[in-house]
Amino acid sequence: MKLAGIILGLTAALAFAPLQDAAANVIVNGNFAQPSVASSPFFVVTTSIPGWSVSSGGAPTGVWQPPSYSFPQYNGIGTAGFAGNGTPFSGTAIFQQSFGYGISAGSTYTFGAAFFERKDPQVSAPYSLGSYFLEILGGSTVLASLQGPAIATNTWKHLEVSYLGQANVVGNLSVRIRLVGDPVVPNQPRPGYQISFTNATLDVPEPSSIALFGMAMLSLLGFGMMRRRARA
Repeated sequence: MKLAGIILGLTAALAFAPLQDAAANVIVNGNFAQPSVASSPFFVVTTSIPGWSVSSGGAPTGVWQPPSYSFPQYNGIGTAGFAGNGTPFSGTAIFQQSFGYGISAGSTYTFGAAFFERKDPQVSAPYSLGSYFLEILGGSTVLASLQGPAIATNTWKHLEVSYLGQANVVGNLSVRIRLVGDPVVPNQPRPGYQISFTNATLDVPEPSSIALFGMAMLSLLGFGMMRRRARA
C-alpha cells in the first residue's frame, strides 16, 4: 500500500503540474551558411537560398561573408544574407520561411534576427533610408510586425517580434524578413539600400503537457496492474 500511495501521489503531481511550453528553433539555414561563398569575391548574388523563399523586388539579394571589407561578424557567425548591395532599388525584397502547421492558441511564437546596415565609406552614412521588418504570418495575414530602427555604424543589432496565438488564426505559420528600398533621389550621395541579416531564429512551442500526460497514464497503468496482482 505504501508503494501504491507513492504512485498515486506521483500521478496526481504529474496530472496537475503547471504546464510550461518548451521552445525549439525551427528556422532552416538561419545563419545563411548556404549556399557556400568563395573567399573571393566573398559574396554570391542569388535568390536560391536553402530554407528560404526569396523575392528580390528588383534588389540584388544573396549571401556574403561579413568579415570582408572589415565589417564585423555577429557573435562569430561568418555568413549573412543581404538585400540591396548598394544598388538603387525602390521595390520590396522578402526572405520567407513557411511551415506545414498552424498557430496554437495560447502559445507564444518569437521570431528574431540580427541586422547590419552597410555604410558608405565616403559619406559615413547608410546608402539610403530604406526600412526593414520582422514579421510573423498566419496564412497571408500578418499577425505581428516589427520595423527595425536605424543601426549605429559598424554595429549589429538583434531584434525580436513575438505573437501570442489566437484561436481564430487561419492558415499555416510563416515568418519573413521584409526590406523596402527608397526611391532613388537624383544627386543623392546615398543611392539604393543595403542591409545584412543573420542568426535568424523562430522559437516554436513544444507543449510539455503531452509528455506529462503520458507519464501520468503510465503511472495509473502501473497502479492498476499492482492492484490486480494483489487481488489474485
